[in-house]
Amino acid sequence: MPKVPISRSTRTSFDAVAVESNHTIEVDSFVPRDQIDERYLDTPYYIAPNDQVGQEAFAVVREAMRGKGMVALARIVLAKRERVIMIEPWDKGLMGTTLRYPYEIRDAKDYFDDIPNLKVAPDMLKLAEHILQTKQAKFDPSVSSTTTKGGRRHAQEEAGRHRDAEEQSERGLRATSSI
Repeated sequence: MPKVPISRSTRTSFDAVAVESNHTIEVDSFVPRDQIDERYLDTPYYIAPNDQVGQEAFAVVREAMRGKGMVALARIVLAKRERVIMIEPWDKGLMGTTLRYPYEIRDAKDYFDDIPNLKVAPDMLKLAEHILQTKQAKFDPSVSSTTTKGGRRHAQEEAGRHRDAEEQSERGLRATSSI
C-alpha cells in the first residue's frame, strides 16, 4: 500500500503519534468518503509533506483522492493505543481524523425507538421554519466555547496548555533534529 509522508503537525497532540521510524503512515485501503458515518469521526490532525522530495508524491495522492472522493484508512499509535485514522484531502495538505471503534458508537435505536412517528401540522412547521430563519447565523467557533464566563476561562486555560505543549514539542523536535 502507498505510504504518505508526514511532518510536524499544527496540532500538538499529533507529535505524540508513534509511526515507523521513517515517518510514514502506511495506508491499508482507500474508501469512498461518503461511506464513513460522521459518528465515527474523533480528533482531526493536519498532515503535510516533510521535505521537497515527498511534495510531488504527496500532491499526486492528495489530488487523486480529491478527484475520486476517496479517503485513505491507516493505523497509527496514539498514547500507546492503536487507532484507525481516516486521511482526506484538506486545502494543500491532508487531514487525518482518528476514528472511533464500533463498540464506542451507541445504536440510535436505543434512544429514538420510543419516539412516536408524528405528523407535523403545516402551520407549526412554518412557524418553526420562521424561528430558524430569524436565528440563522454563520458558525463562529470562538463564540460557541466562550459565551459564558466559565467557557472563556476554560478556553484560556486550553490555549495556555496548548502553547506550553507546543513549546515543549518544538524544543524536543529541535533537540531530536540535532542528533
